[in-house]
Amino acid sequence: MSGFHSSFTPSLSEPSTLEALFVVRERLAQRLMRNIGESATTANKHQQLLIGPRGIGKTHLIALLNHRLRADTGLAARLRIAWLPEDPYITGYTTLLALILRQLRQDETDLAWLEERLDDALDLPTEQQTGALEQRLLECLDGRTLLLIVENLDDLLTALKDAGQKQLRAFIQNHGNTSILATTTSLTEALTERSKTFYGFFREQRLRPFEVDEAATLLARLAEYANDPALADQIWSPLGLARVRALHYLAGGNPRVYTIFHDFLTRDSLDELVTPLMKLLDELTPYYQSRMFQLAPLQRAILDTLRRLRRAAPVKEIARQVMTSSQTISTQLGKLEDLGYVIQADSIGRSNYYELREPLMRLCLEVKEQRGQTIPFFIEFLRIWFSPRELDTLARRASAGELESLHLEAAALQAANDEDPLCSIFTRSISSHLSRGDHEGALAETECALQRDPDNPDYWREKTRCLALLERPLDEQLACWERVSALDPEDHHGWNEQDVILSQLGRHEAALGASEKALALRPDDPVLNRNHAYNLQRAGRHTEARKHLQKSMELKGEPQHAADWHQRANYLYSLDRQRDALHAYHKTLELAPHRMEAWSNLLGWLQEQGRYRLIHRMCERLAALMPDEAEVQTHLSIARYGLGDLEGALESGTRALELDGEGQRRRLYFAIHLVWSGHHTTALERLEQPYPTAAWDYRRRLLHADTLMWLDRWETGIDELDAVLREPPPADWSARDLGIVGWLLLRTQGPHIWRRFISTWLDLFGRHDRLPELGEALVRSARRFAVDWITDQTARAWVETWHELAGDIEALALPLRLLAASADYKASRDRRILLGLAREERQLLEPWLVNLFKTEPDEIDHEMEALLQTVAHRLAQEAETERSHARWQAPPPPPDTLDPAARLSPRPIDPRHRAARLLSGDWKTLDRTEAEAVLTLLAERSEDGARLLARPELRVIAIERRDLGFSPWRLHQVHVQEGQRIGAVDLLATDDQLTLVDGTSTTVYALVSAGQLRLTDSTAAEEYARFYCSMLRADAGRFQVVESVETLCAVMDAPLPPLDGFTPWAAEPTDTPDSGRYSGTILYGSALFRATLTLDRTSGIVKMIDDTPITEELSIRREVFDGPIRWLGDRP
Repeated sequence: MSGFHSSFTPSLSEPSTLEALFVVRERLAQRLMRNIGESATTANKHQQLLIGPRGIGKTHLIALLNHRLRADTGLAARLRIAWLPEDPYITGYTTLLALILRQLRQDETDLAWLEERLDDALDLPTEQQTGALEQRLLECLDGRTLLLIVENLDDLLTALKDAGQKQLRAFIQNHGNTSILATTTSLTEALTERSKTFYGFFREQRLRPFEVDEAATLLARLAEYANDPALADQIWSPLGLARVRALHYLAGGNPRVYTIFHDFLTRDSLDELVTPLMKLLDELTPYYQSRMFQLAPLQRAILDTLRRLRRAAPVKEIARQVMTSSQTISTQLGKLEDLGYVIQADSIGRSNYYELREPLMRLCLEVKEQRGQTIPFFIEFLRIWFSPRELDTLARRASAGELESLHLEAAALQAANDEDPLCSIFTRSISSHLSRGDHEGALAETECALQRDPDNPDYWREKTRCLALLERPLDEQLACWERVSALDPEDHHGWNEQDVILSQLGRHEAALGASEKALALRPDDPVLNRNHAYNLQRAGRHTEARKHLQKSMELKGEPQHAADWHQRANYLYSLDRQRDALHAYHKTLELAPHRMEAWSNLLGWLQEQGRYRLIHRMCERLAALMPDEAEVQTHLSIARYGLGDLEGALESGTRALELDGEGQRRRLYFAIHLVWSGHHTTALERLEQPYPTAAWDYRRRLLHADTLMWLDRWETGIDELDAVLREPPPADWSARDLGIVGWLLLRTQGPHIWRRFISTWLDLFGRHDRLPELGEALVRSARRFAVDWITDQTARAWVETWHELAGDIEALALPLRLLAASADYKASRDRRILLGLAREERQLLEPWLVNLFKTEPDEIDHEMEALLQTVAHRLAQEAETERSHARWQAPPPPPDTLDPAARLSPRPIDPRHRAARLLSGDWKTLDRTEAEAVLTLLAERSEDGARLLARPELRVIAIERRDLGFSPWRLHQVHVQEGQRIGAVDLLATDDQLTLVDGTSTTVYALVSAGQLRLTDSTAAEEYARFYCSMLRADAGRFQVVESVETLCAVMDAPLPPLDGFTPWAAEPTDTPDSGRYSGTILYGSALFRATLTLDRTSGIVKMIDDTPITEELSIRREVFDGPIRWLGDRP
């Protein structure tokens, strides 16, 4: 299928061509058709205006609609369609009527009679012509609806002048039979000024520029229409999309330019490009020149400046070049942006950067500037069309001295020295996809970028980011990071990412090599030192690992958050700084009581210290505080086992499994509890299925073999234990996990049974050279001596049995000596027994053996008690917060069930004991009548207000009010008391409207949606910025603007320390009239900051763009938030 299609005049194209090449905007076309259909069949006449720059597709769309409407016989019978010429010559309303009638005569076959009647009207005296032409038009309509299609509405309204506009509007309103479908490149004063006739008359629809994928859809459709399916397929290939991206950069999203350019997509040699490019240049240069001529002189000067600068430029620089004020330039840039000539490229600090939307416009206009020299144009075009790599290849292949070679060499040289023009475009597009959560789209964009420049490490980095977000296989992510490091070997991040992925893949030797390279590049990076230390530990290089862990902590400094304290605690534990680790675990859990991994680490450390009684007390308390935490129940079961309460251990283990039955550790411990309690058959059934993790499965197999032996399946159990010991243990397994030795002492006190098991162990462990592990487990079995029902005689018998069977085994000599000393200490509690051991031997039993039998609390007991009290307080606060949340989520009471007046208990407010005001200024205390009116409005207009007034103990002690410069709404502070608590509720209200100030931006949106935000005045805007900050809440409190040192002293509970950097609130100069910039001191929680903020006067959004700490932890009463209530907190 093929046919003529005009890029500049789509109205000349056949309907089939228009349909075939119509993409992206079908939903808009259908909506416009529905509105026109409603206009034709009902009294509701739609007036629709399409807005967009030239070439955006306005004419294509209305031409398509024109043909569809005429093809719909049902609609066509109800319409008279007058599509006016694009550039009509009219001098006023009368000539417009004549033009409409001529167009109807030309397009409507049943209006042959109109020509003579039109001539008759034109022969009348001038003052009678308008009425006669209106009458002729009504006769033509004869009950139908006139659809007036107008291109360049702005020009038409200008030609009509004010009087003609009023006459046209009067005809439309008086007769109710006209619907307009119009287009314009911009909204002129005739449409935007409130005093103008057509202000608010049209329903506006902006046509946005095409995105890359939409451009590809159009180009593929053009290829299909030209009977070139190969080109259509190629467009969707990575190479084709890379070319589309280059074209998108040139065209700036303009569909007309895509249509003109589609032939270029497959041209790879300069010979194939020169002739059509020259032709394109001839076509486009007048087009762009005409667009320039339509602008005001100052606007043309701005565009010419951006053309000459050849880059994005800030407002100040453009103003300097044009020699006009920044405010004037900013206003004109906004208009040029609406017209589609420029885009805002970026915003850095206080500066907005602008550039031409279509680089092709700059290239075409530069040809005129270069007085016919096309070489600079070709060089620039080549740099956009080809990647730097392609240019280098083409330049090498070209014959020296020829014109093609000169062009290519110049372009290749420029590409080698300057950044690829498309680089920033790719980066922005990828970022845009990611910000919208379109990870697949971002990945496709990175593939397109890599097709253009496969040696750009930034593109590979973006690809790895996309792959990670899409959870693609680790091997795939690793290959990309390897490519990054090959292209940029000095990038430590690339090596570190390889280290992380290689560690996850279990390739520890390669991970060590990667972390070594990363650390060589950034030796003082705390994260890289930590990661390298972990790799060194896995490699058995513990001394080096300790050095890097120590350095990592020194570099990182004091932790600020629970996760950082937890990491610090694990570091310290690895370095054997156990008391410091205990303190760090304490800090972690003070900040995050629900961090179960930290509890597990802490309780595990206490277990190693032999503090089973302390663990038992802690877990009993924690189980009451957090009854649904499986980890707490697991440690409670371990503590009960350590104290000999086997039934209690099984009960806690069962509860842990009920709460979380998925964890391997909990499943294994439950099986152990079953074994302890004598439920061997049930335990064996639970031990049949393998565990996914090697270390836990190794423990399972040991317990499975042991359980078989207890079920008297002795030979099977021995064979299985032999098979387990034959294999090398997993890397993270240790002899402390060989619990079957200590369990034997608890499961029976019969030496004859002991002997059978011990003899088997000695045989099997000796056969596989693993007696040292058996010896370590033997020493750990002394922990069972602390069980109340293990008597001194039983402990002595245990020692004697082992001496009897293993006394002549040299590898067990030390373990047997330590075991004997443990039994003697149990019997006497005499530390001189431990002093009888060599120092290095004594250290193997201290401090855990002493702790097993300790009954008096020590420093660690007191520290853990303090931790439990802090945790209980924090959990109580969390529970209160949840209850508060539930109260505010409950259905509100009906307003007629409330008695707001009964809540009023007026009394004077103590200025030293009151909630802070959101704004300083003139406040008025309301009398009782005024206060009751506010409370009644609060109950009727706010669900949270009704919930508030339904609280039985709450009393309103006063209401204050302040006028606002930025809104006709007034700010109210409702002072409340509930029991001993004092607080305030903030709200904005008029006589009949109200919204609560709840610390979120909802308040702002309420004002904006109601059209009640007035930020045109700089003083009002500055007051609004202070209000926005002071009302906004985050985790630590409000961002309260501190007006002066005196106001800060008023809320202090201690003398104010010296402040270095305190600055009062002040407005700063800005580049644009639609923004504000302010600086001042902010109190957030109990810390002071010097902050810089910006205000968007259009949306009312305030952003903090910079903050510098002044002082932390001031002695101040912090607020406690309860829904909209700000309670005055406890004194510190």
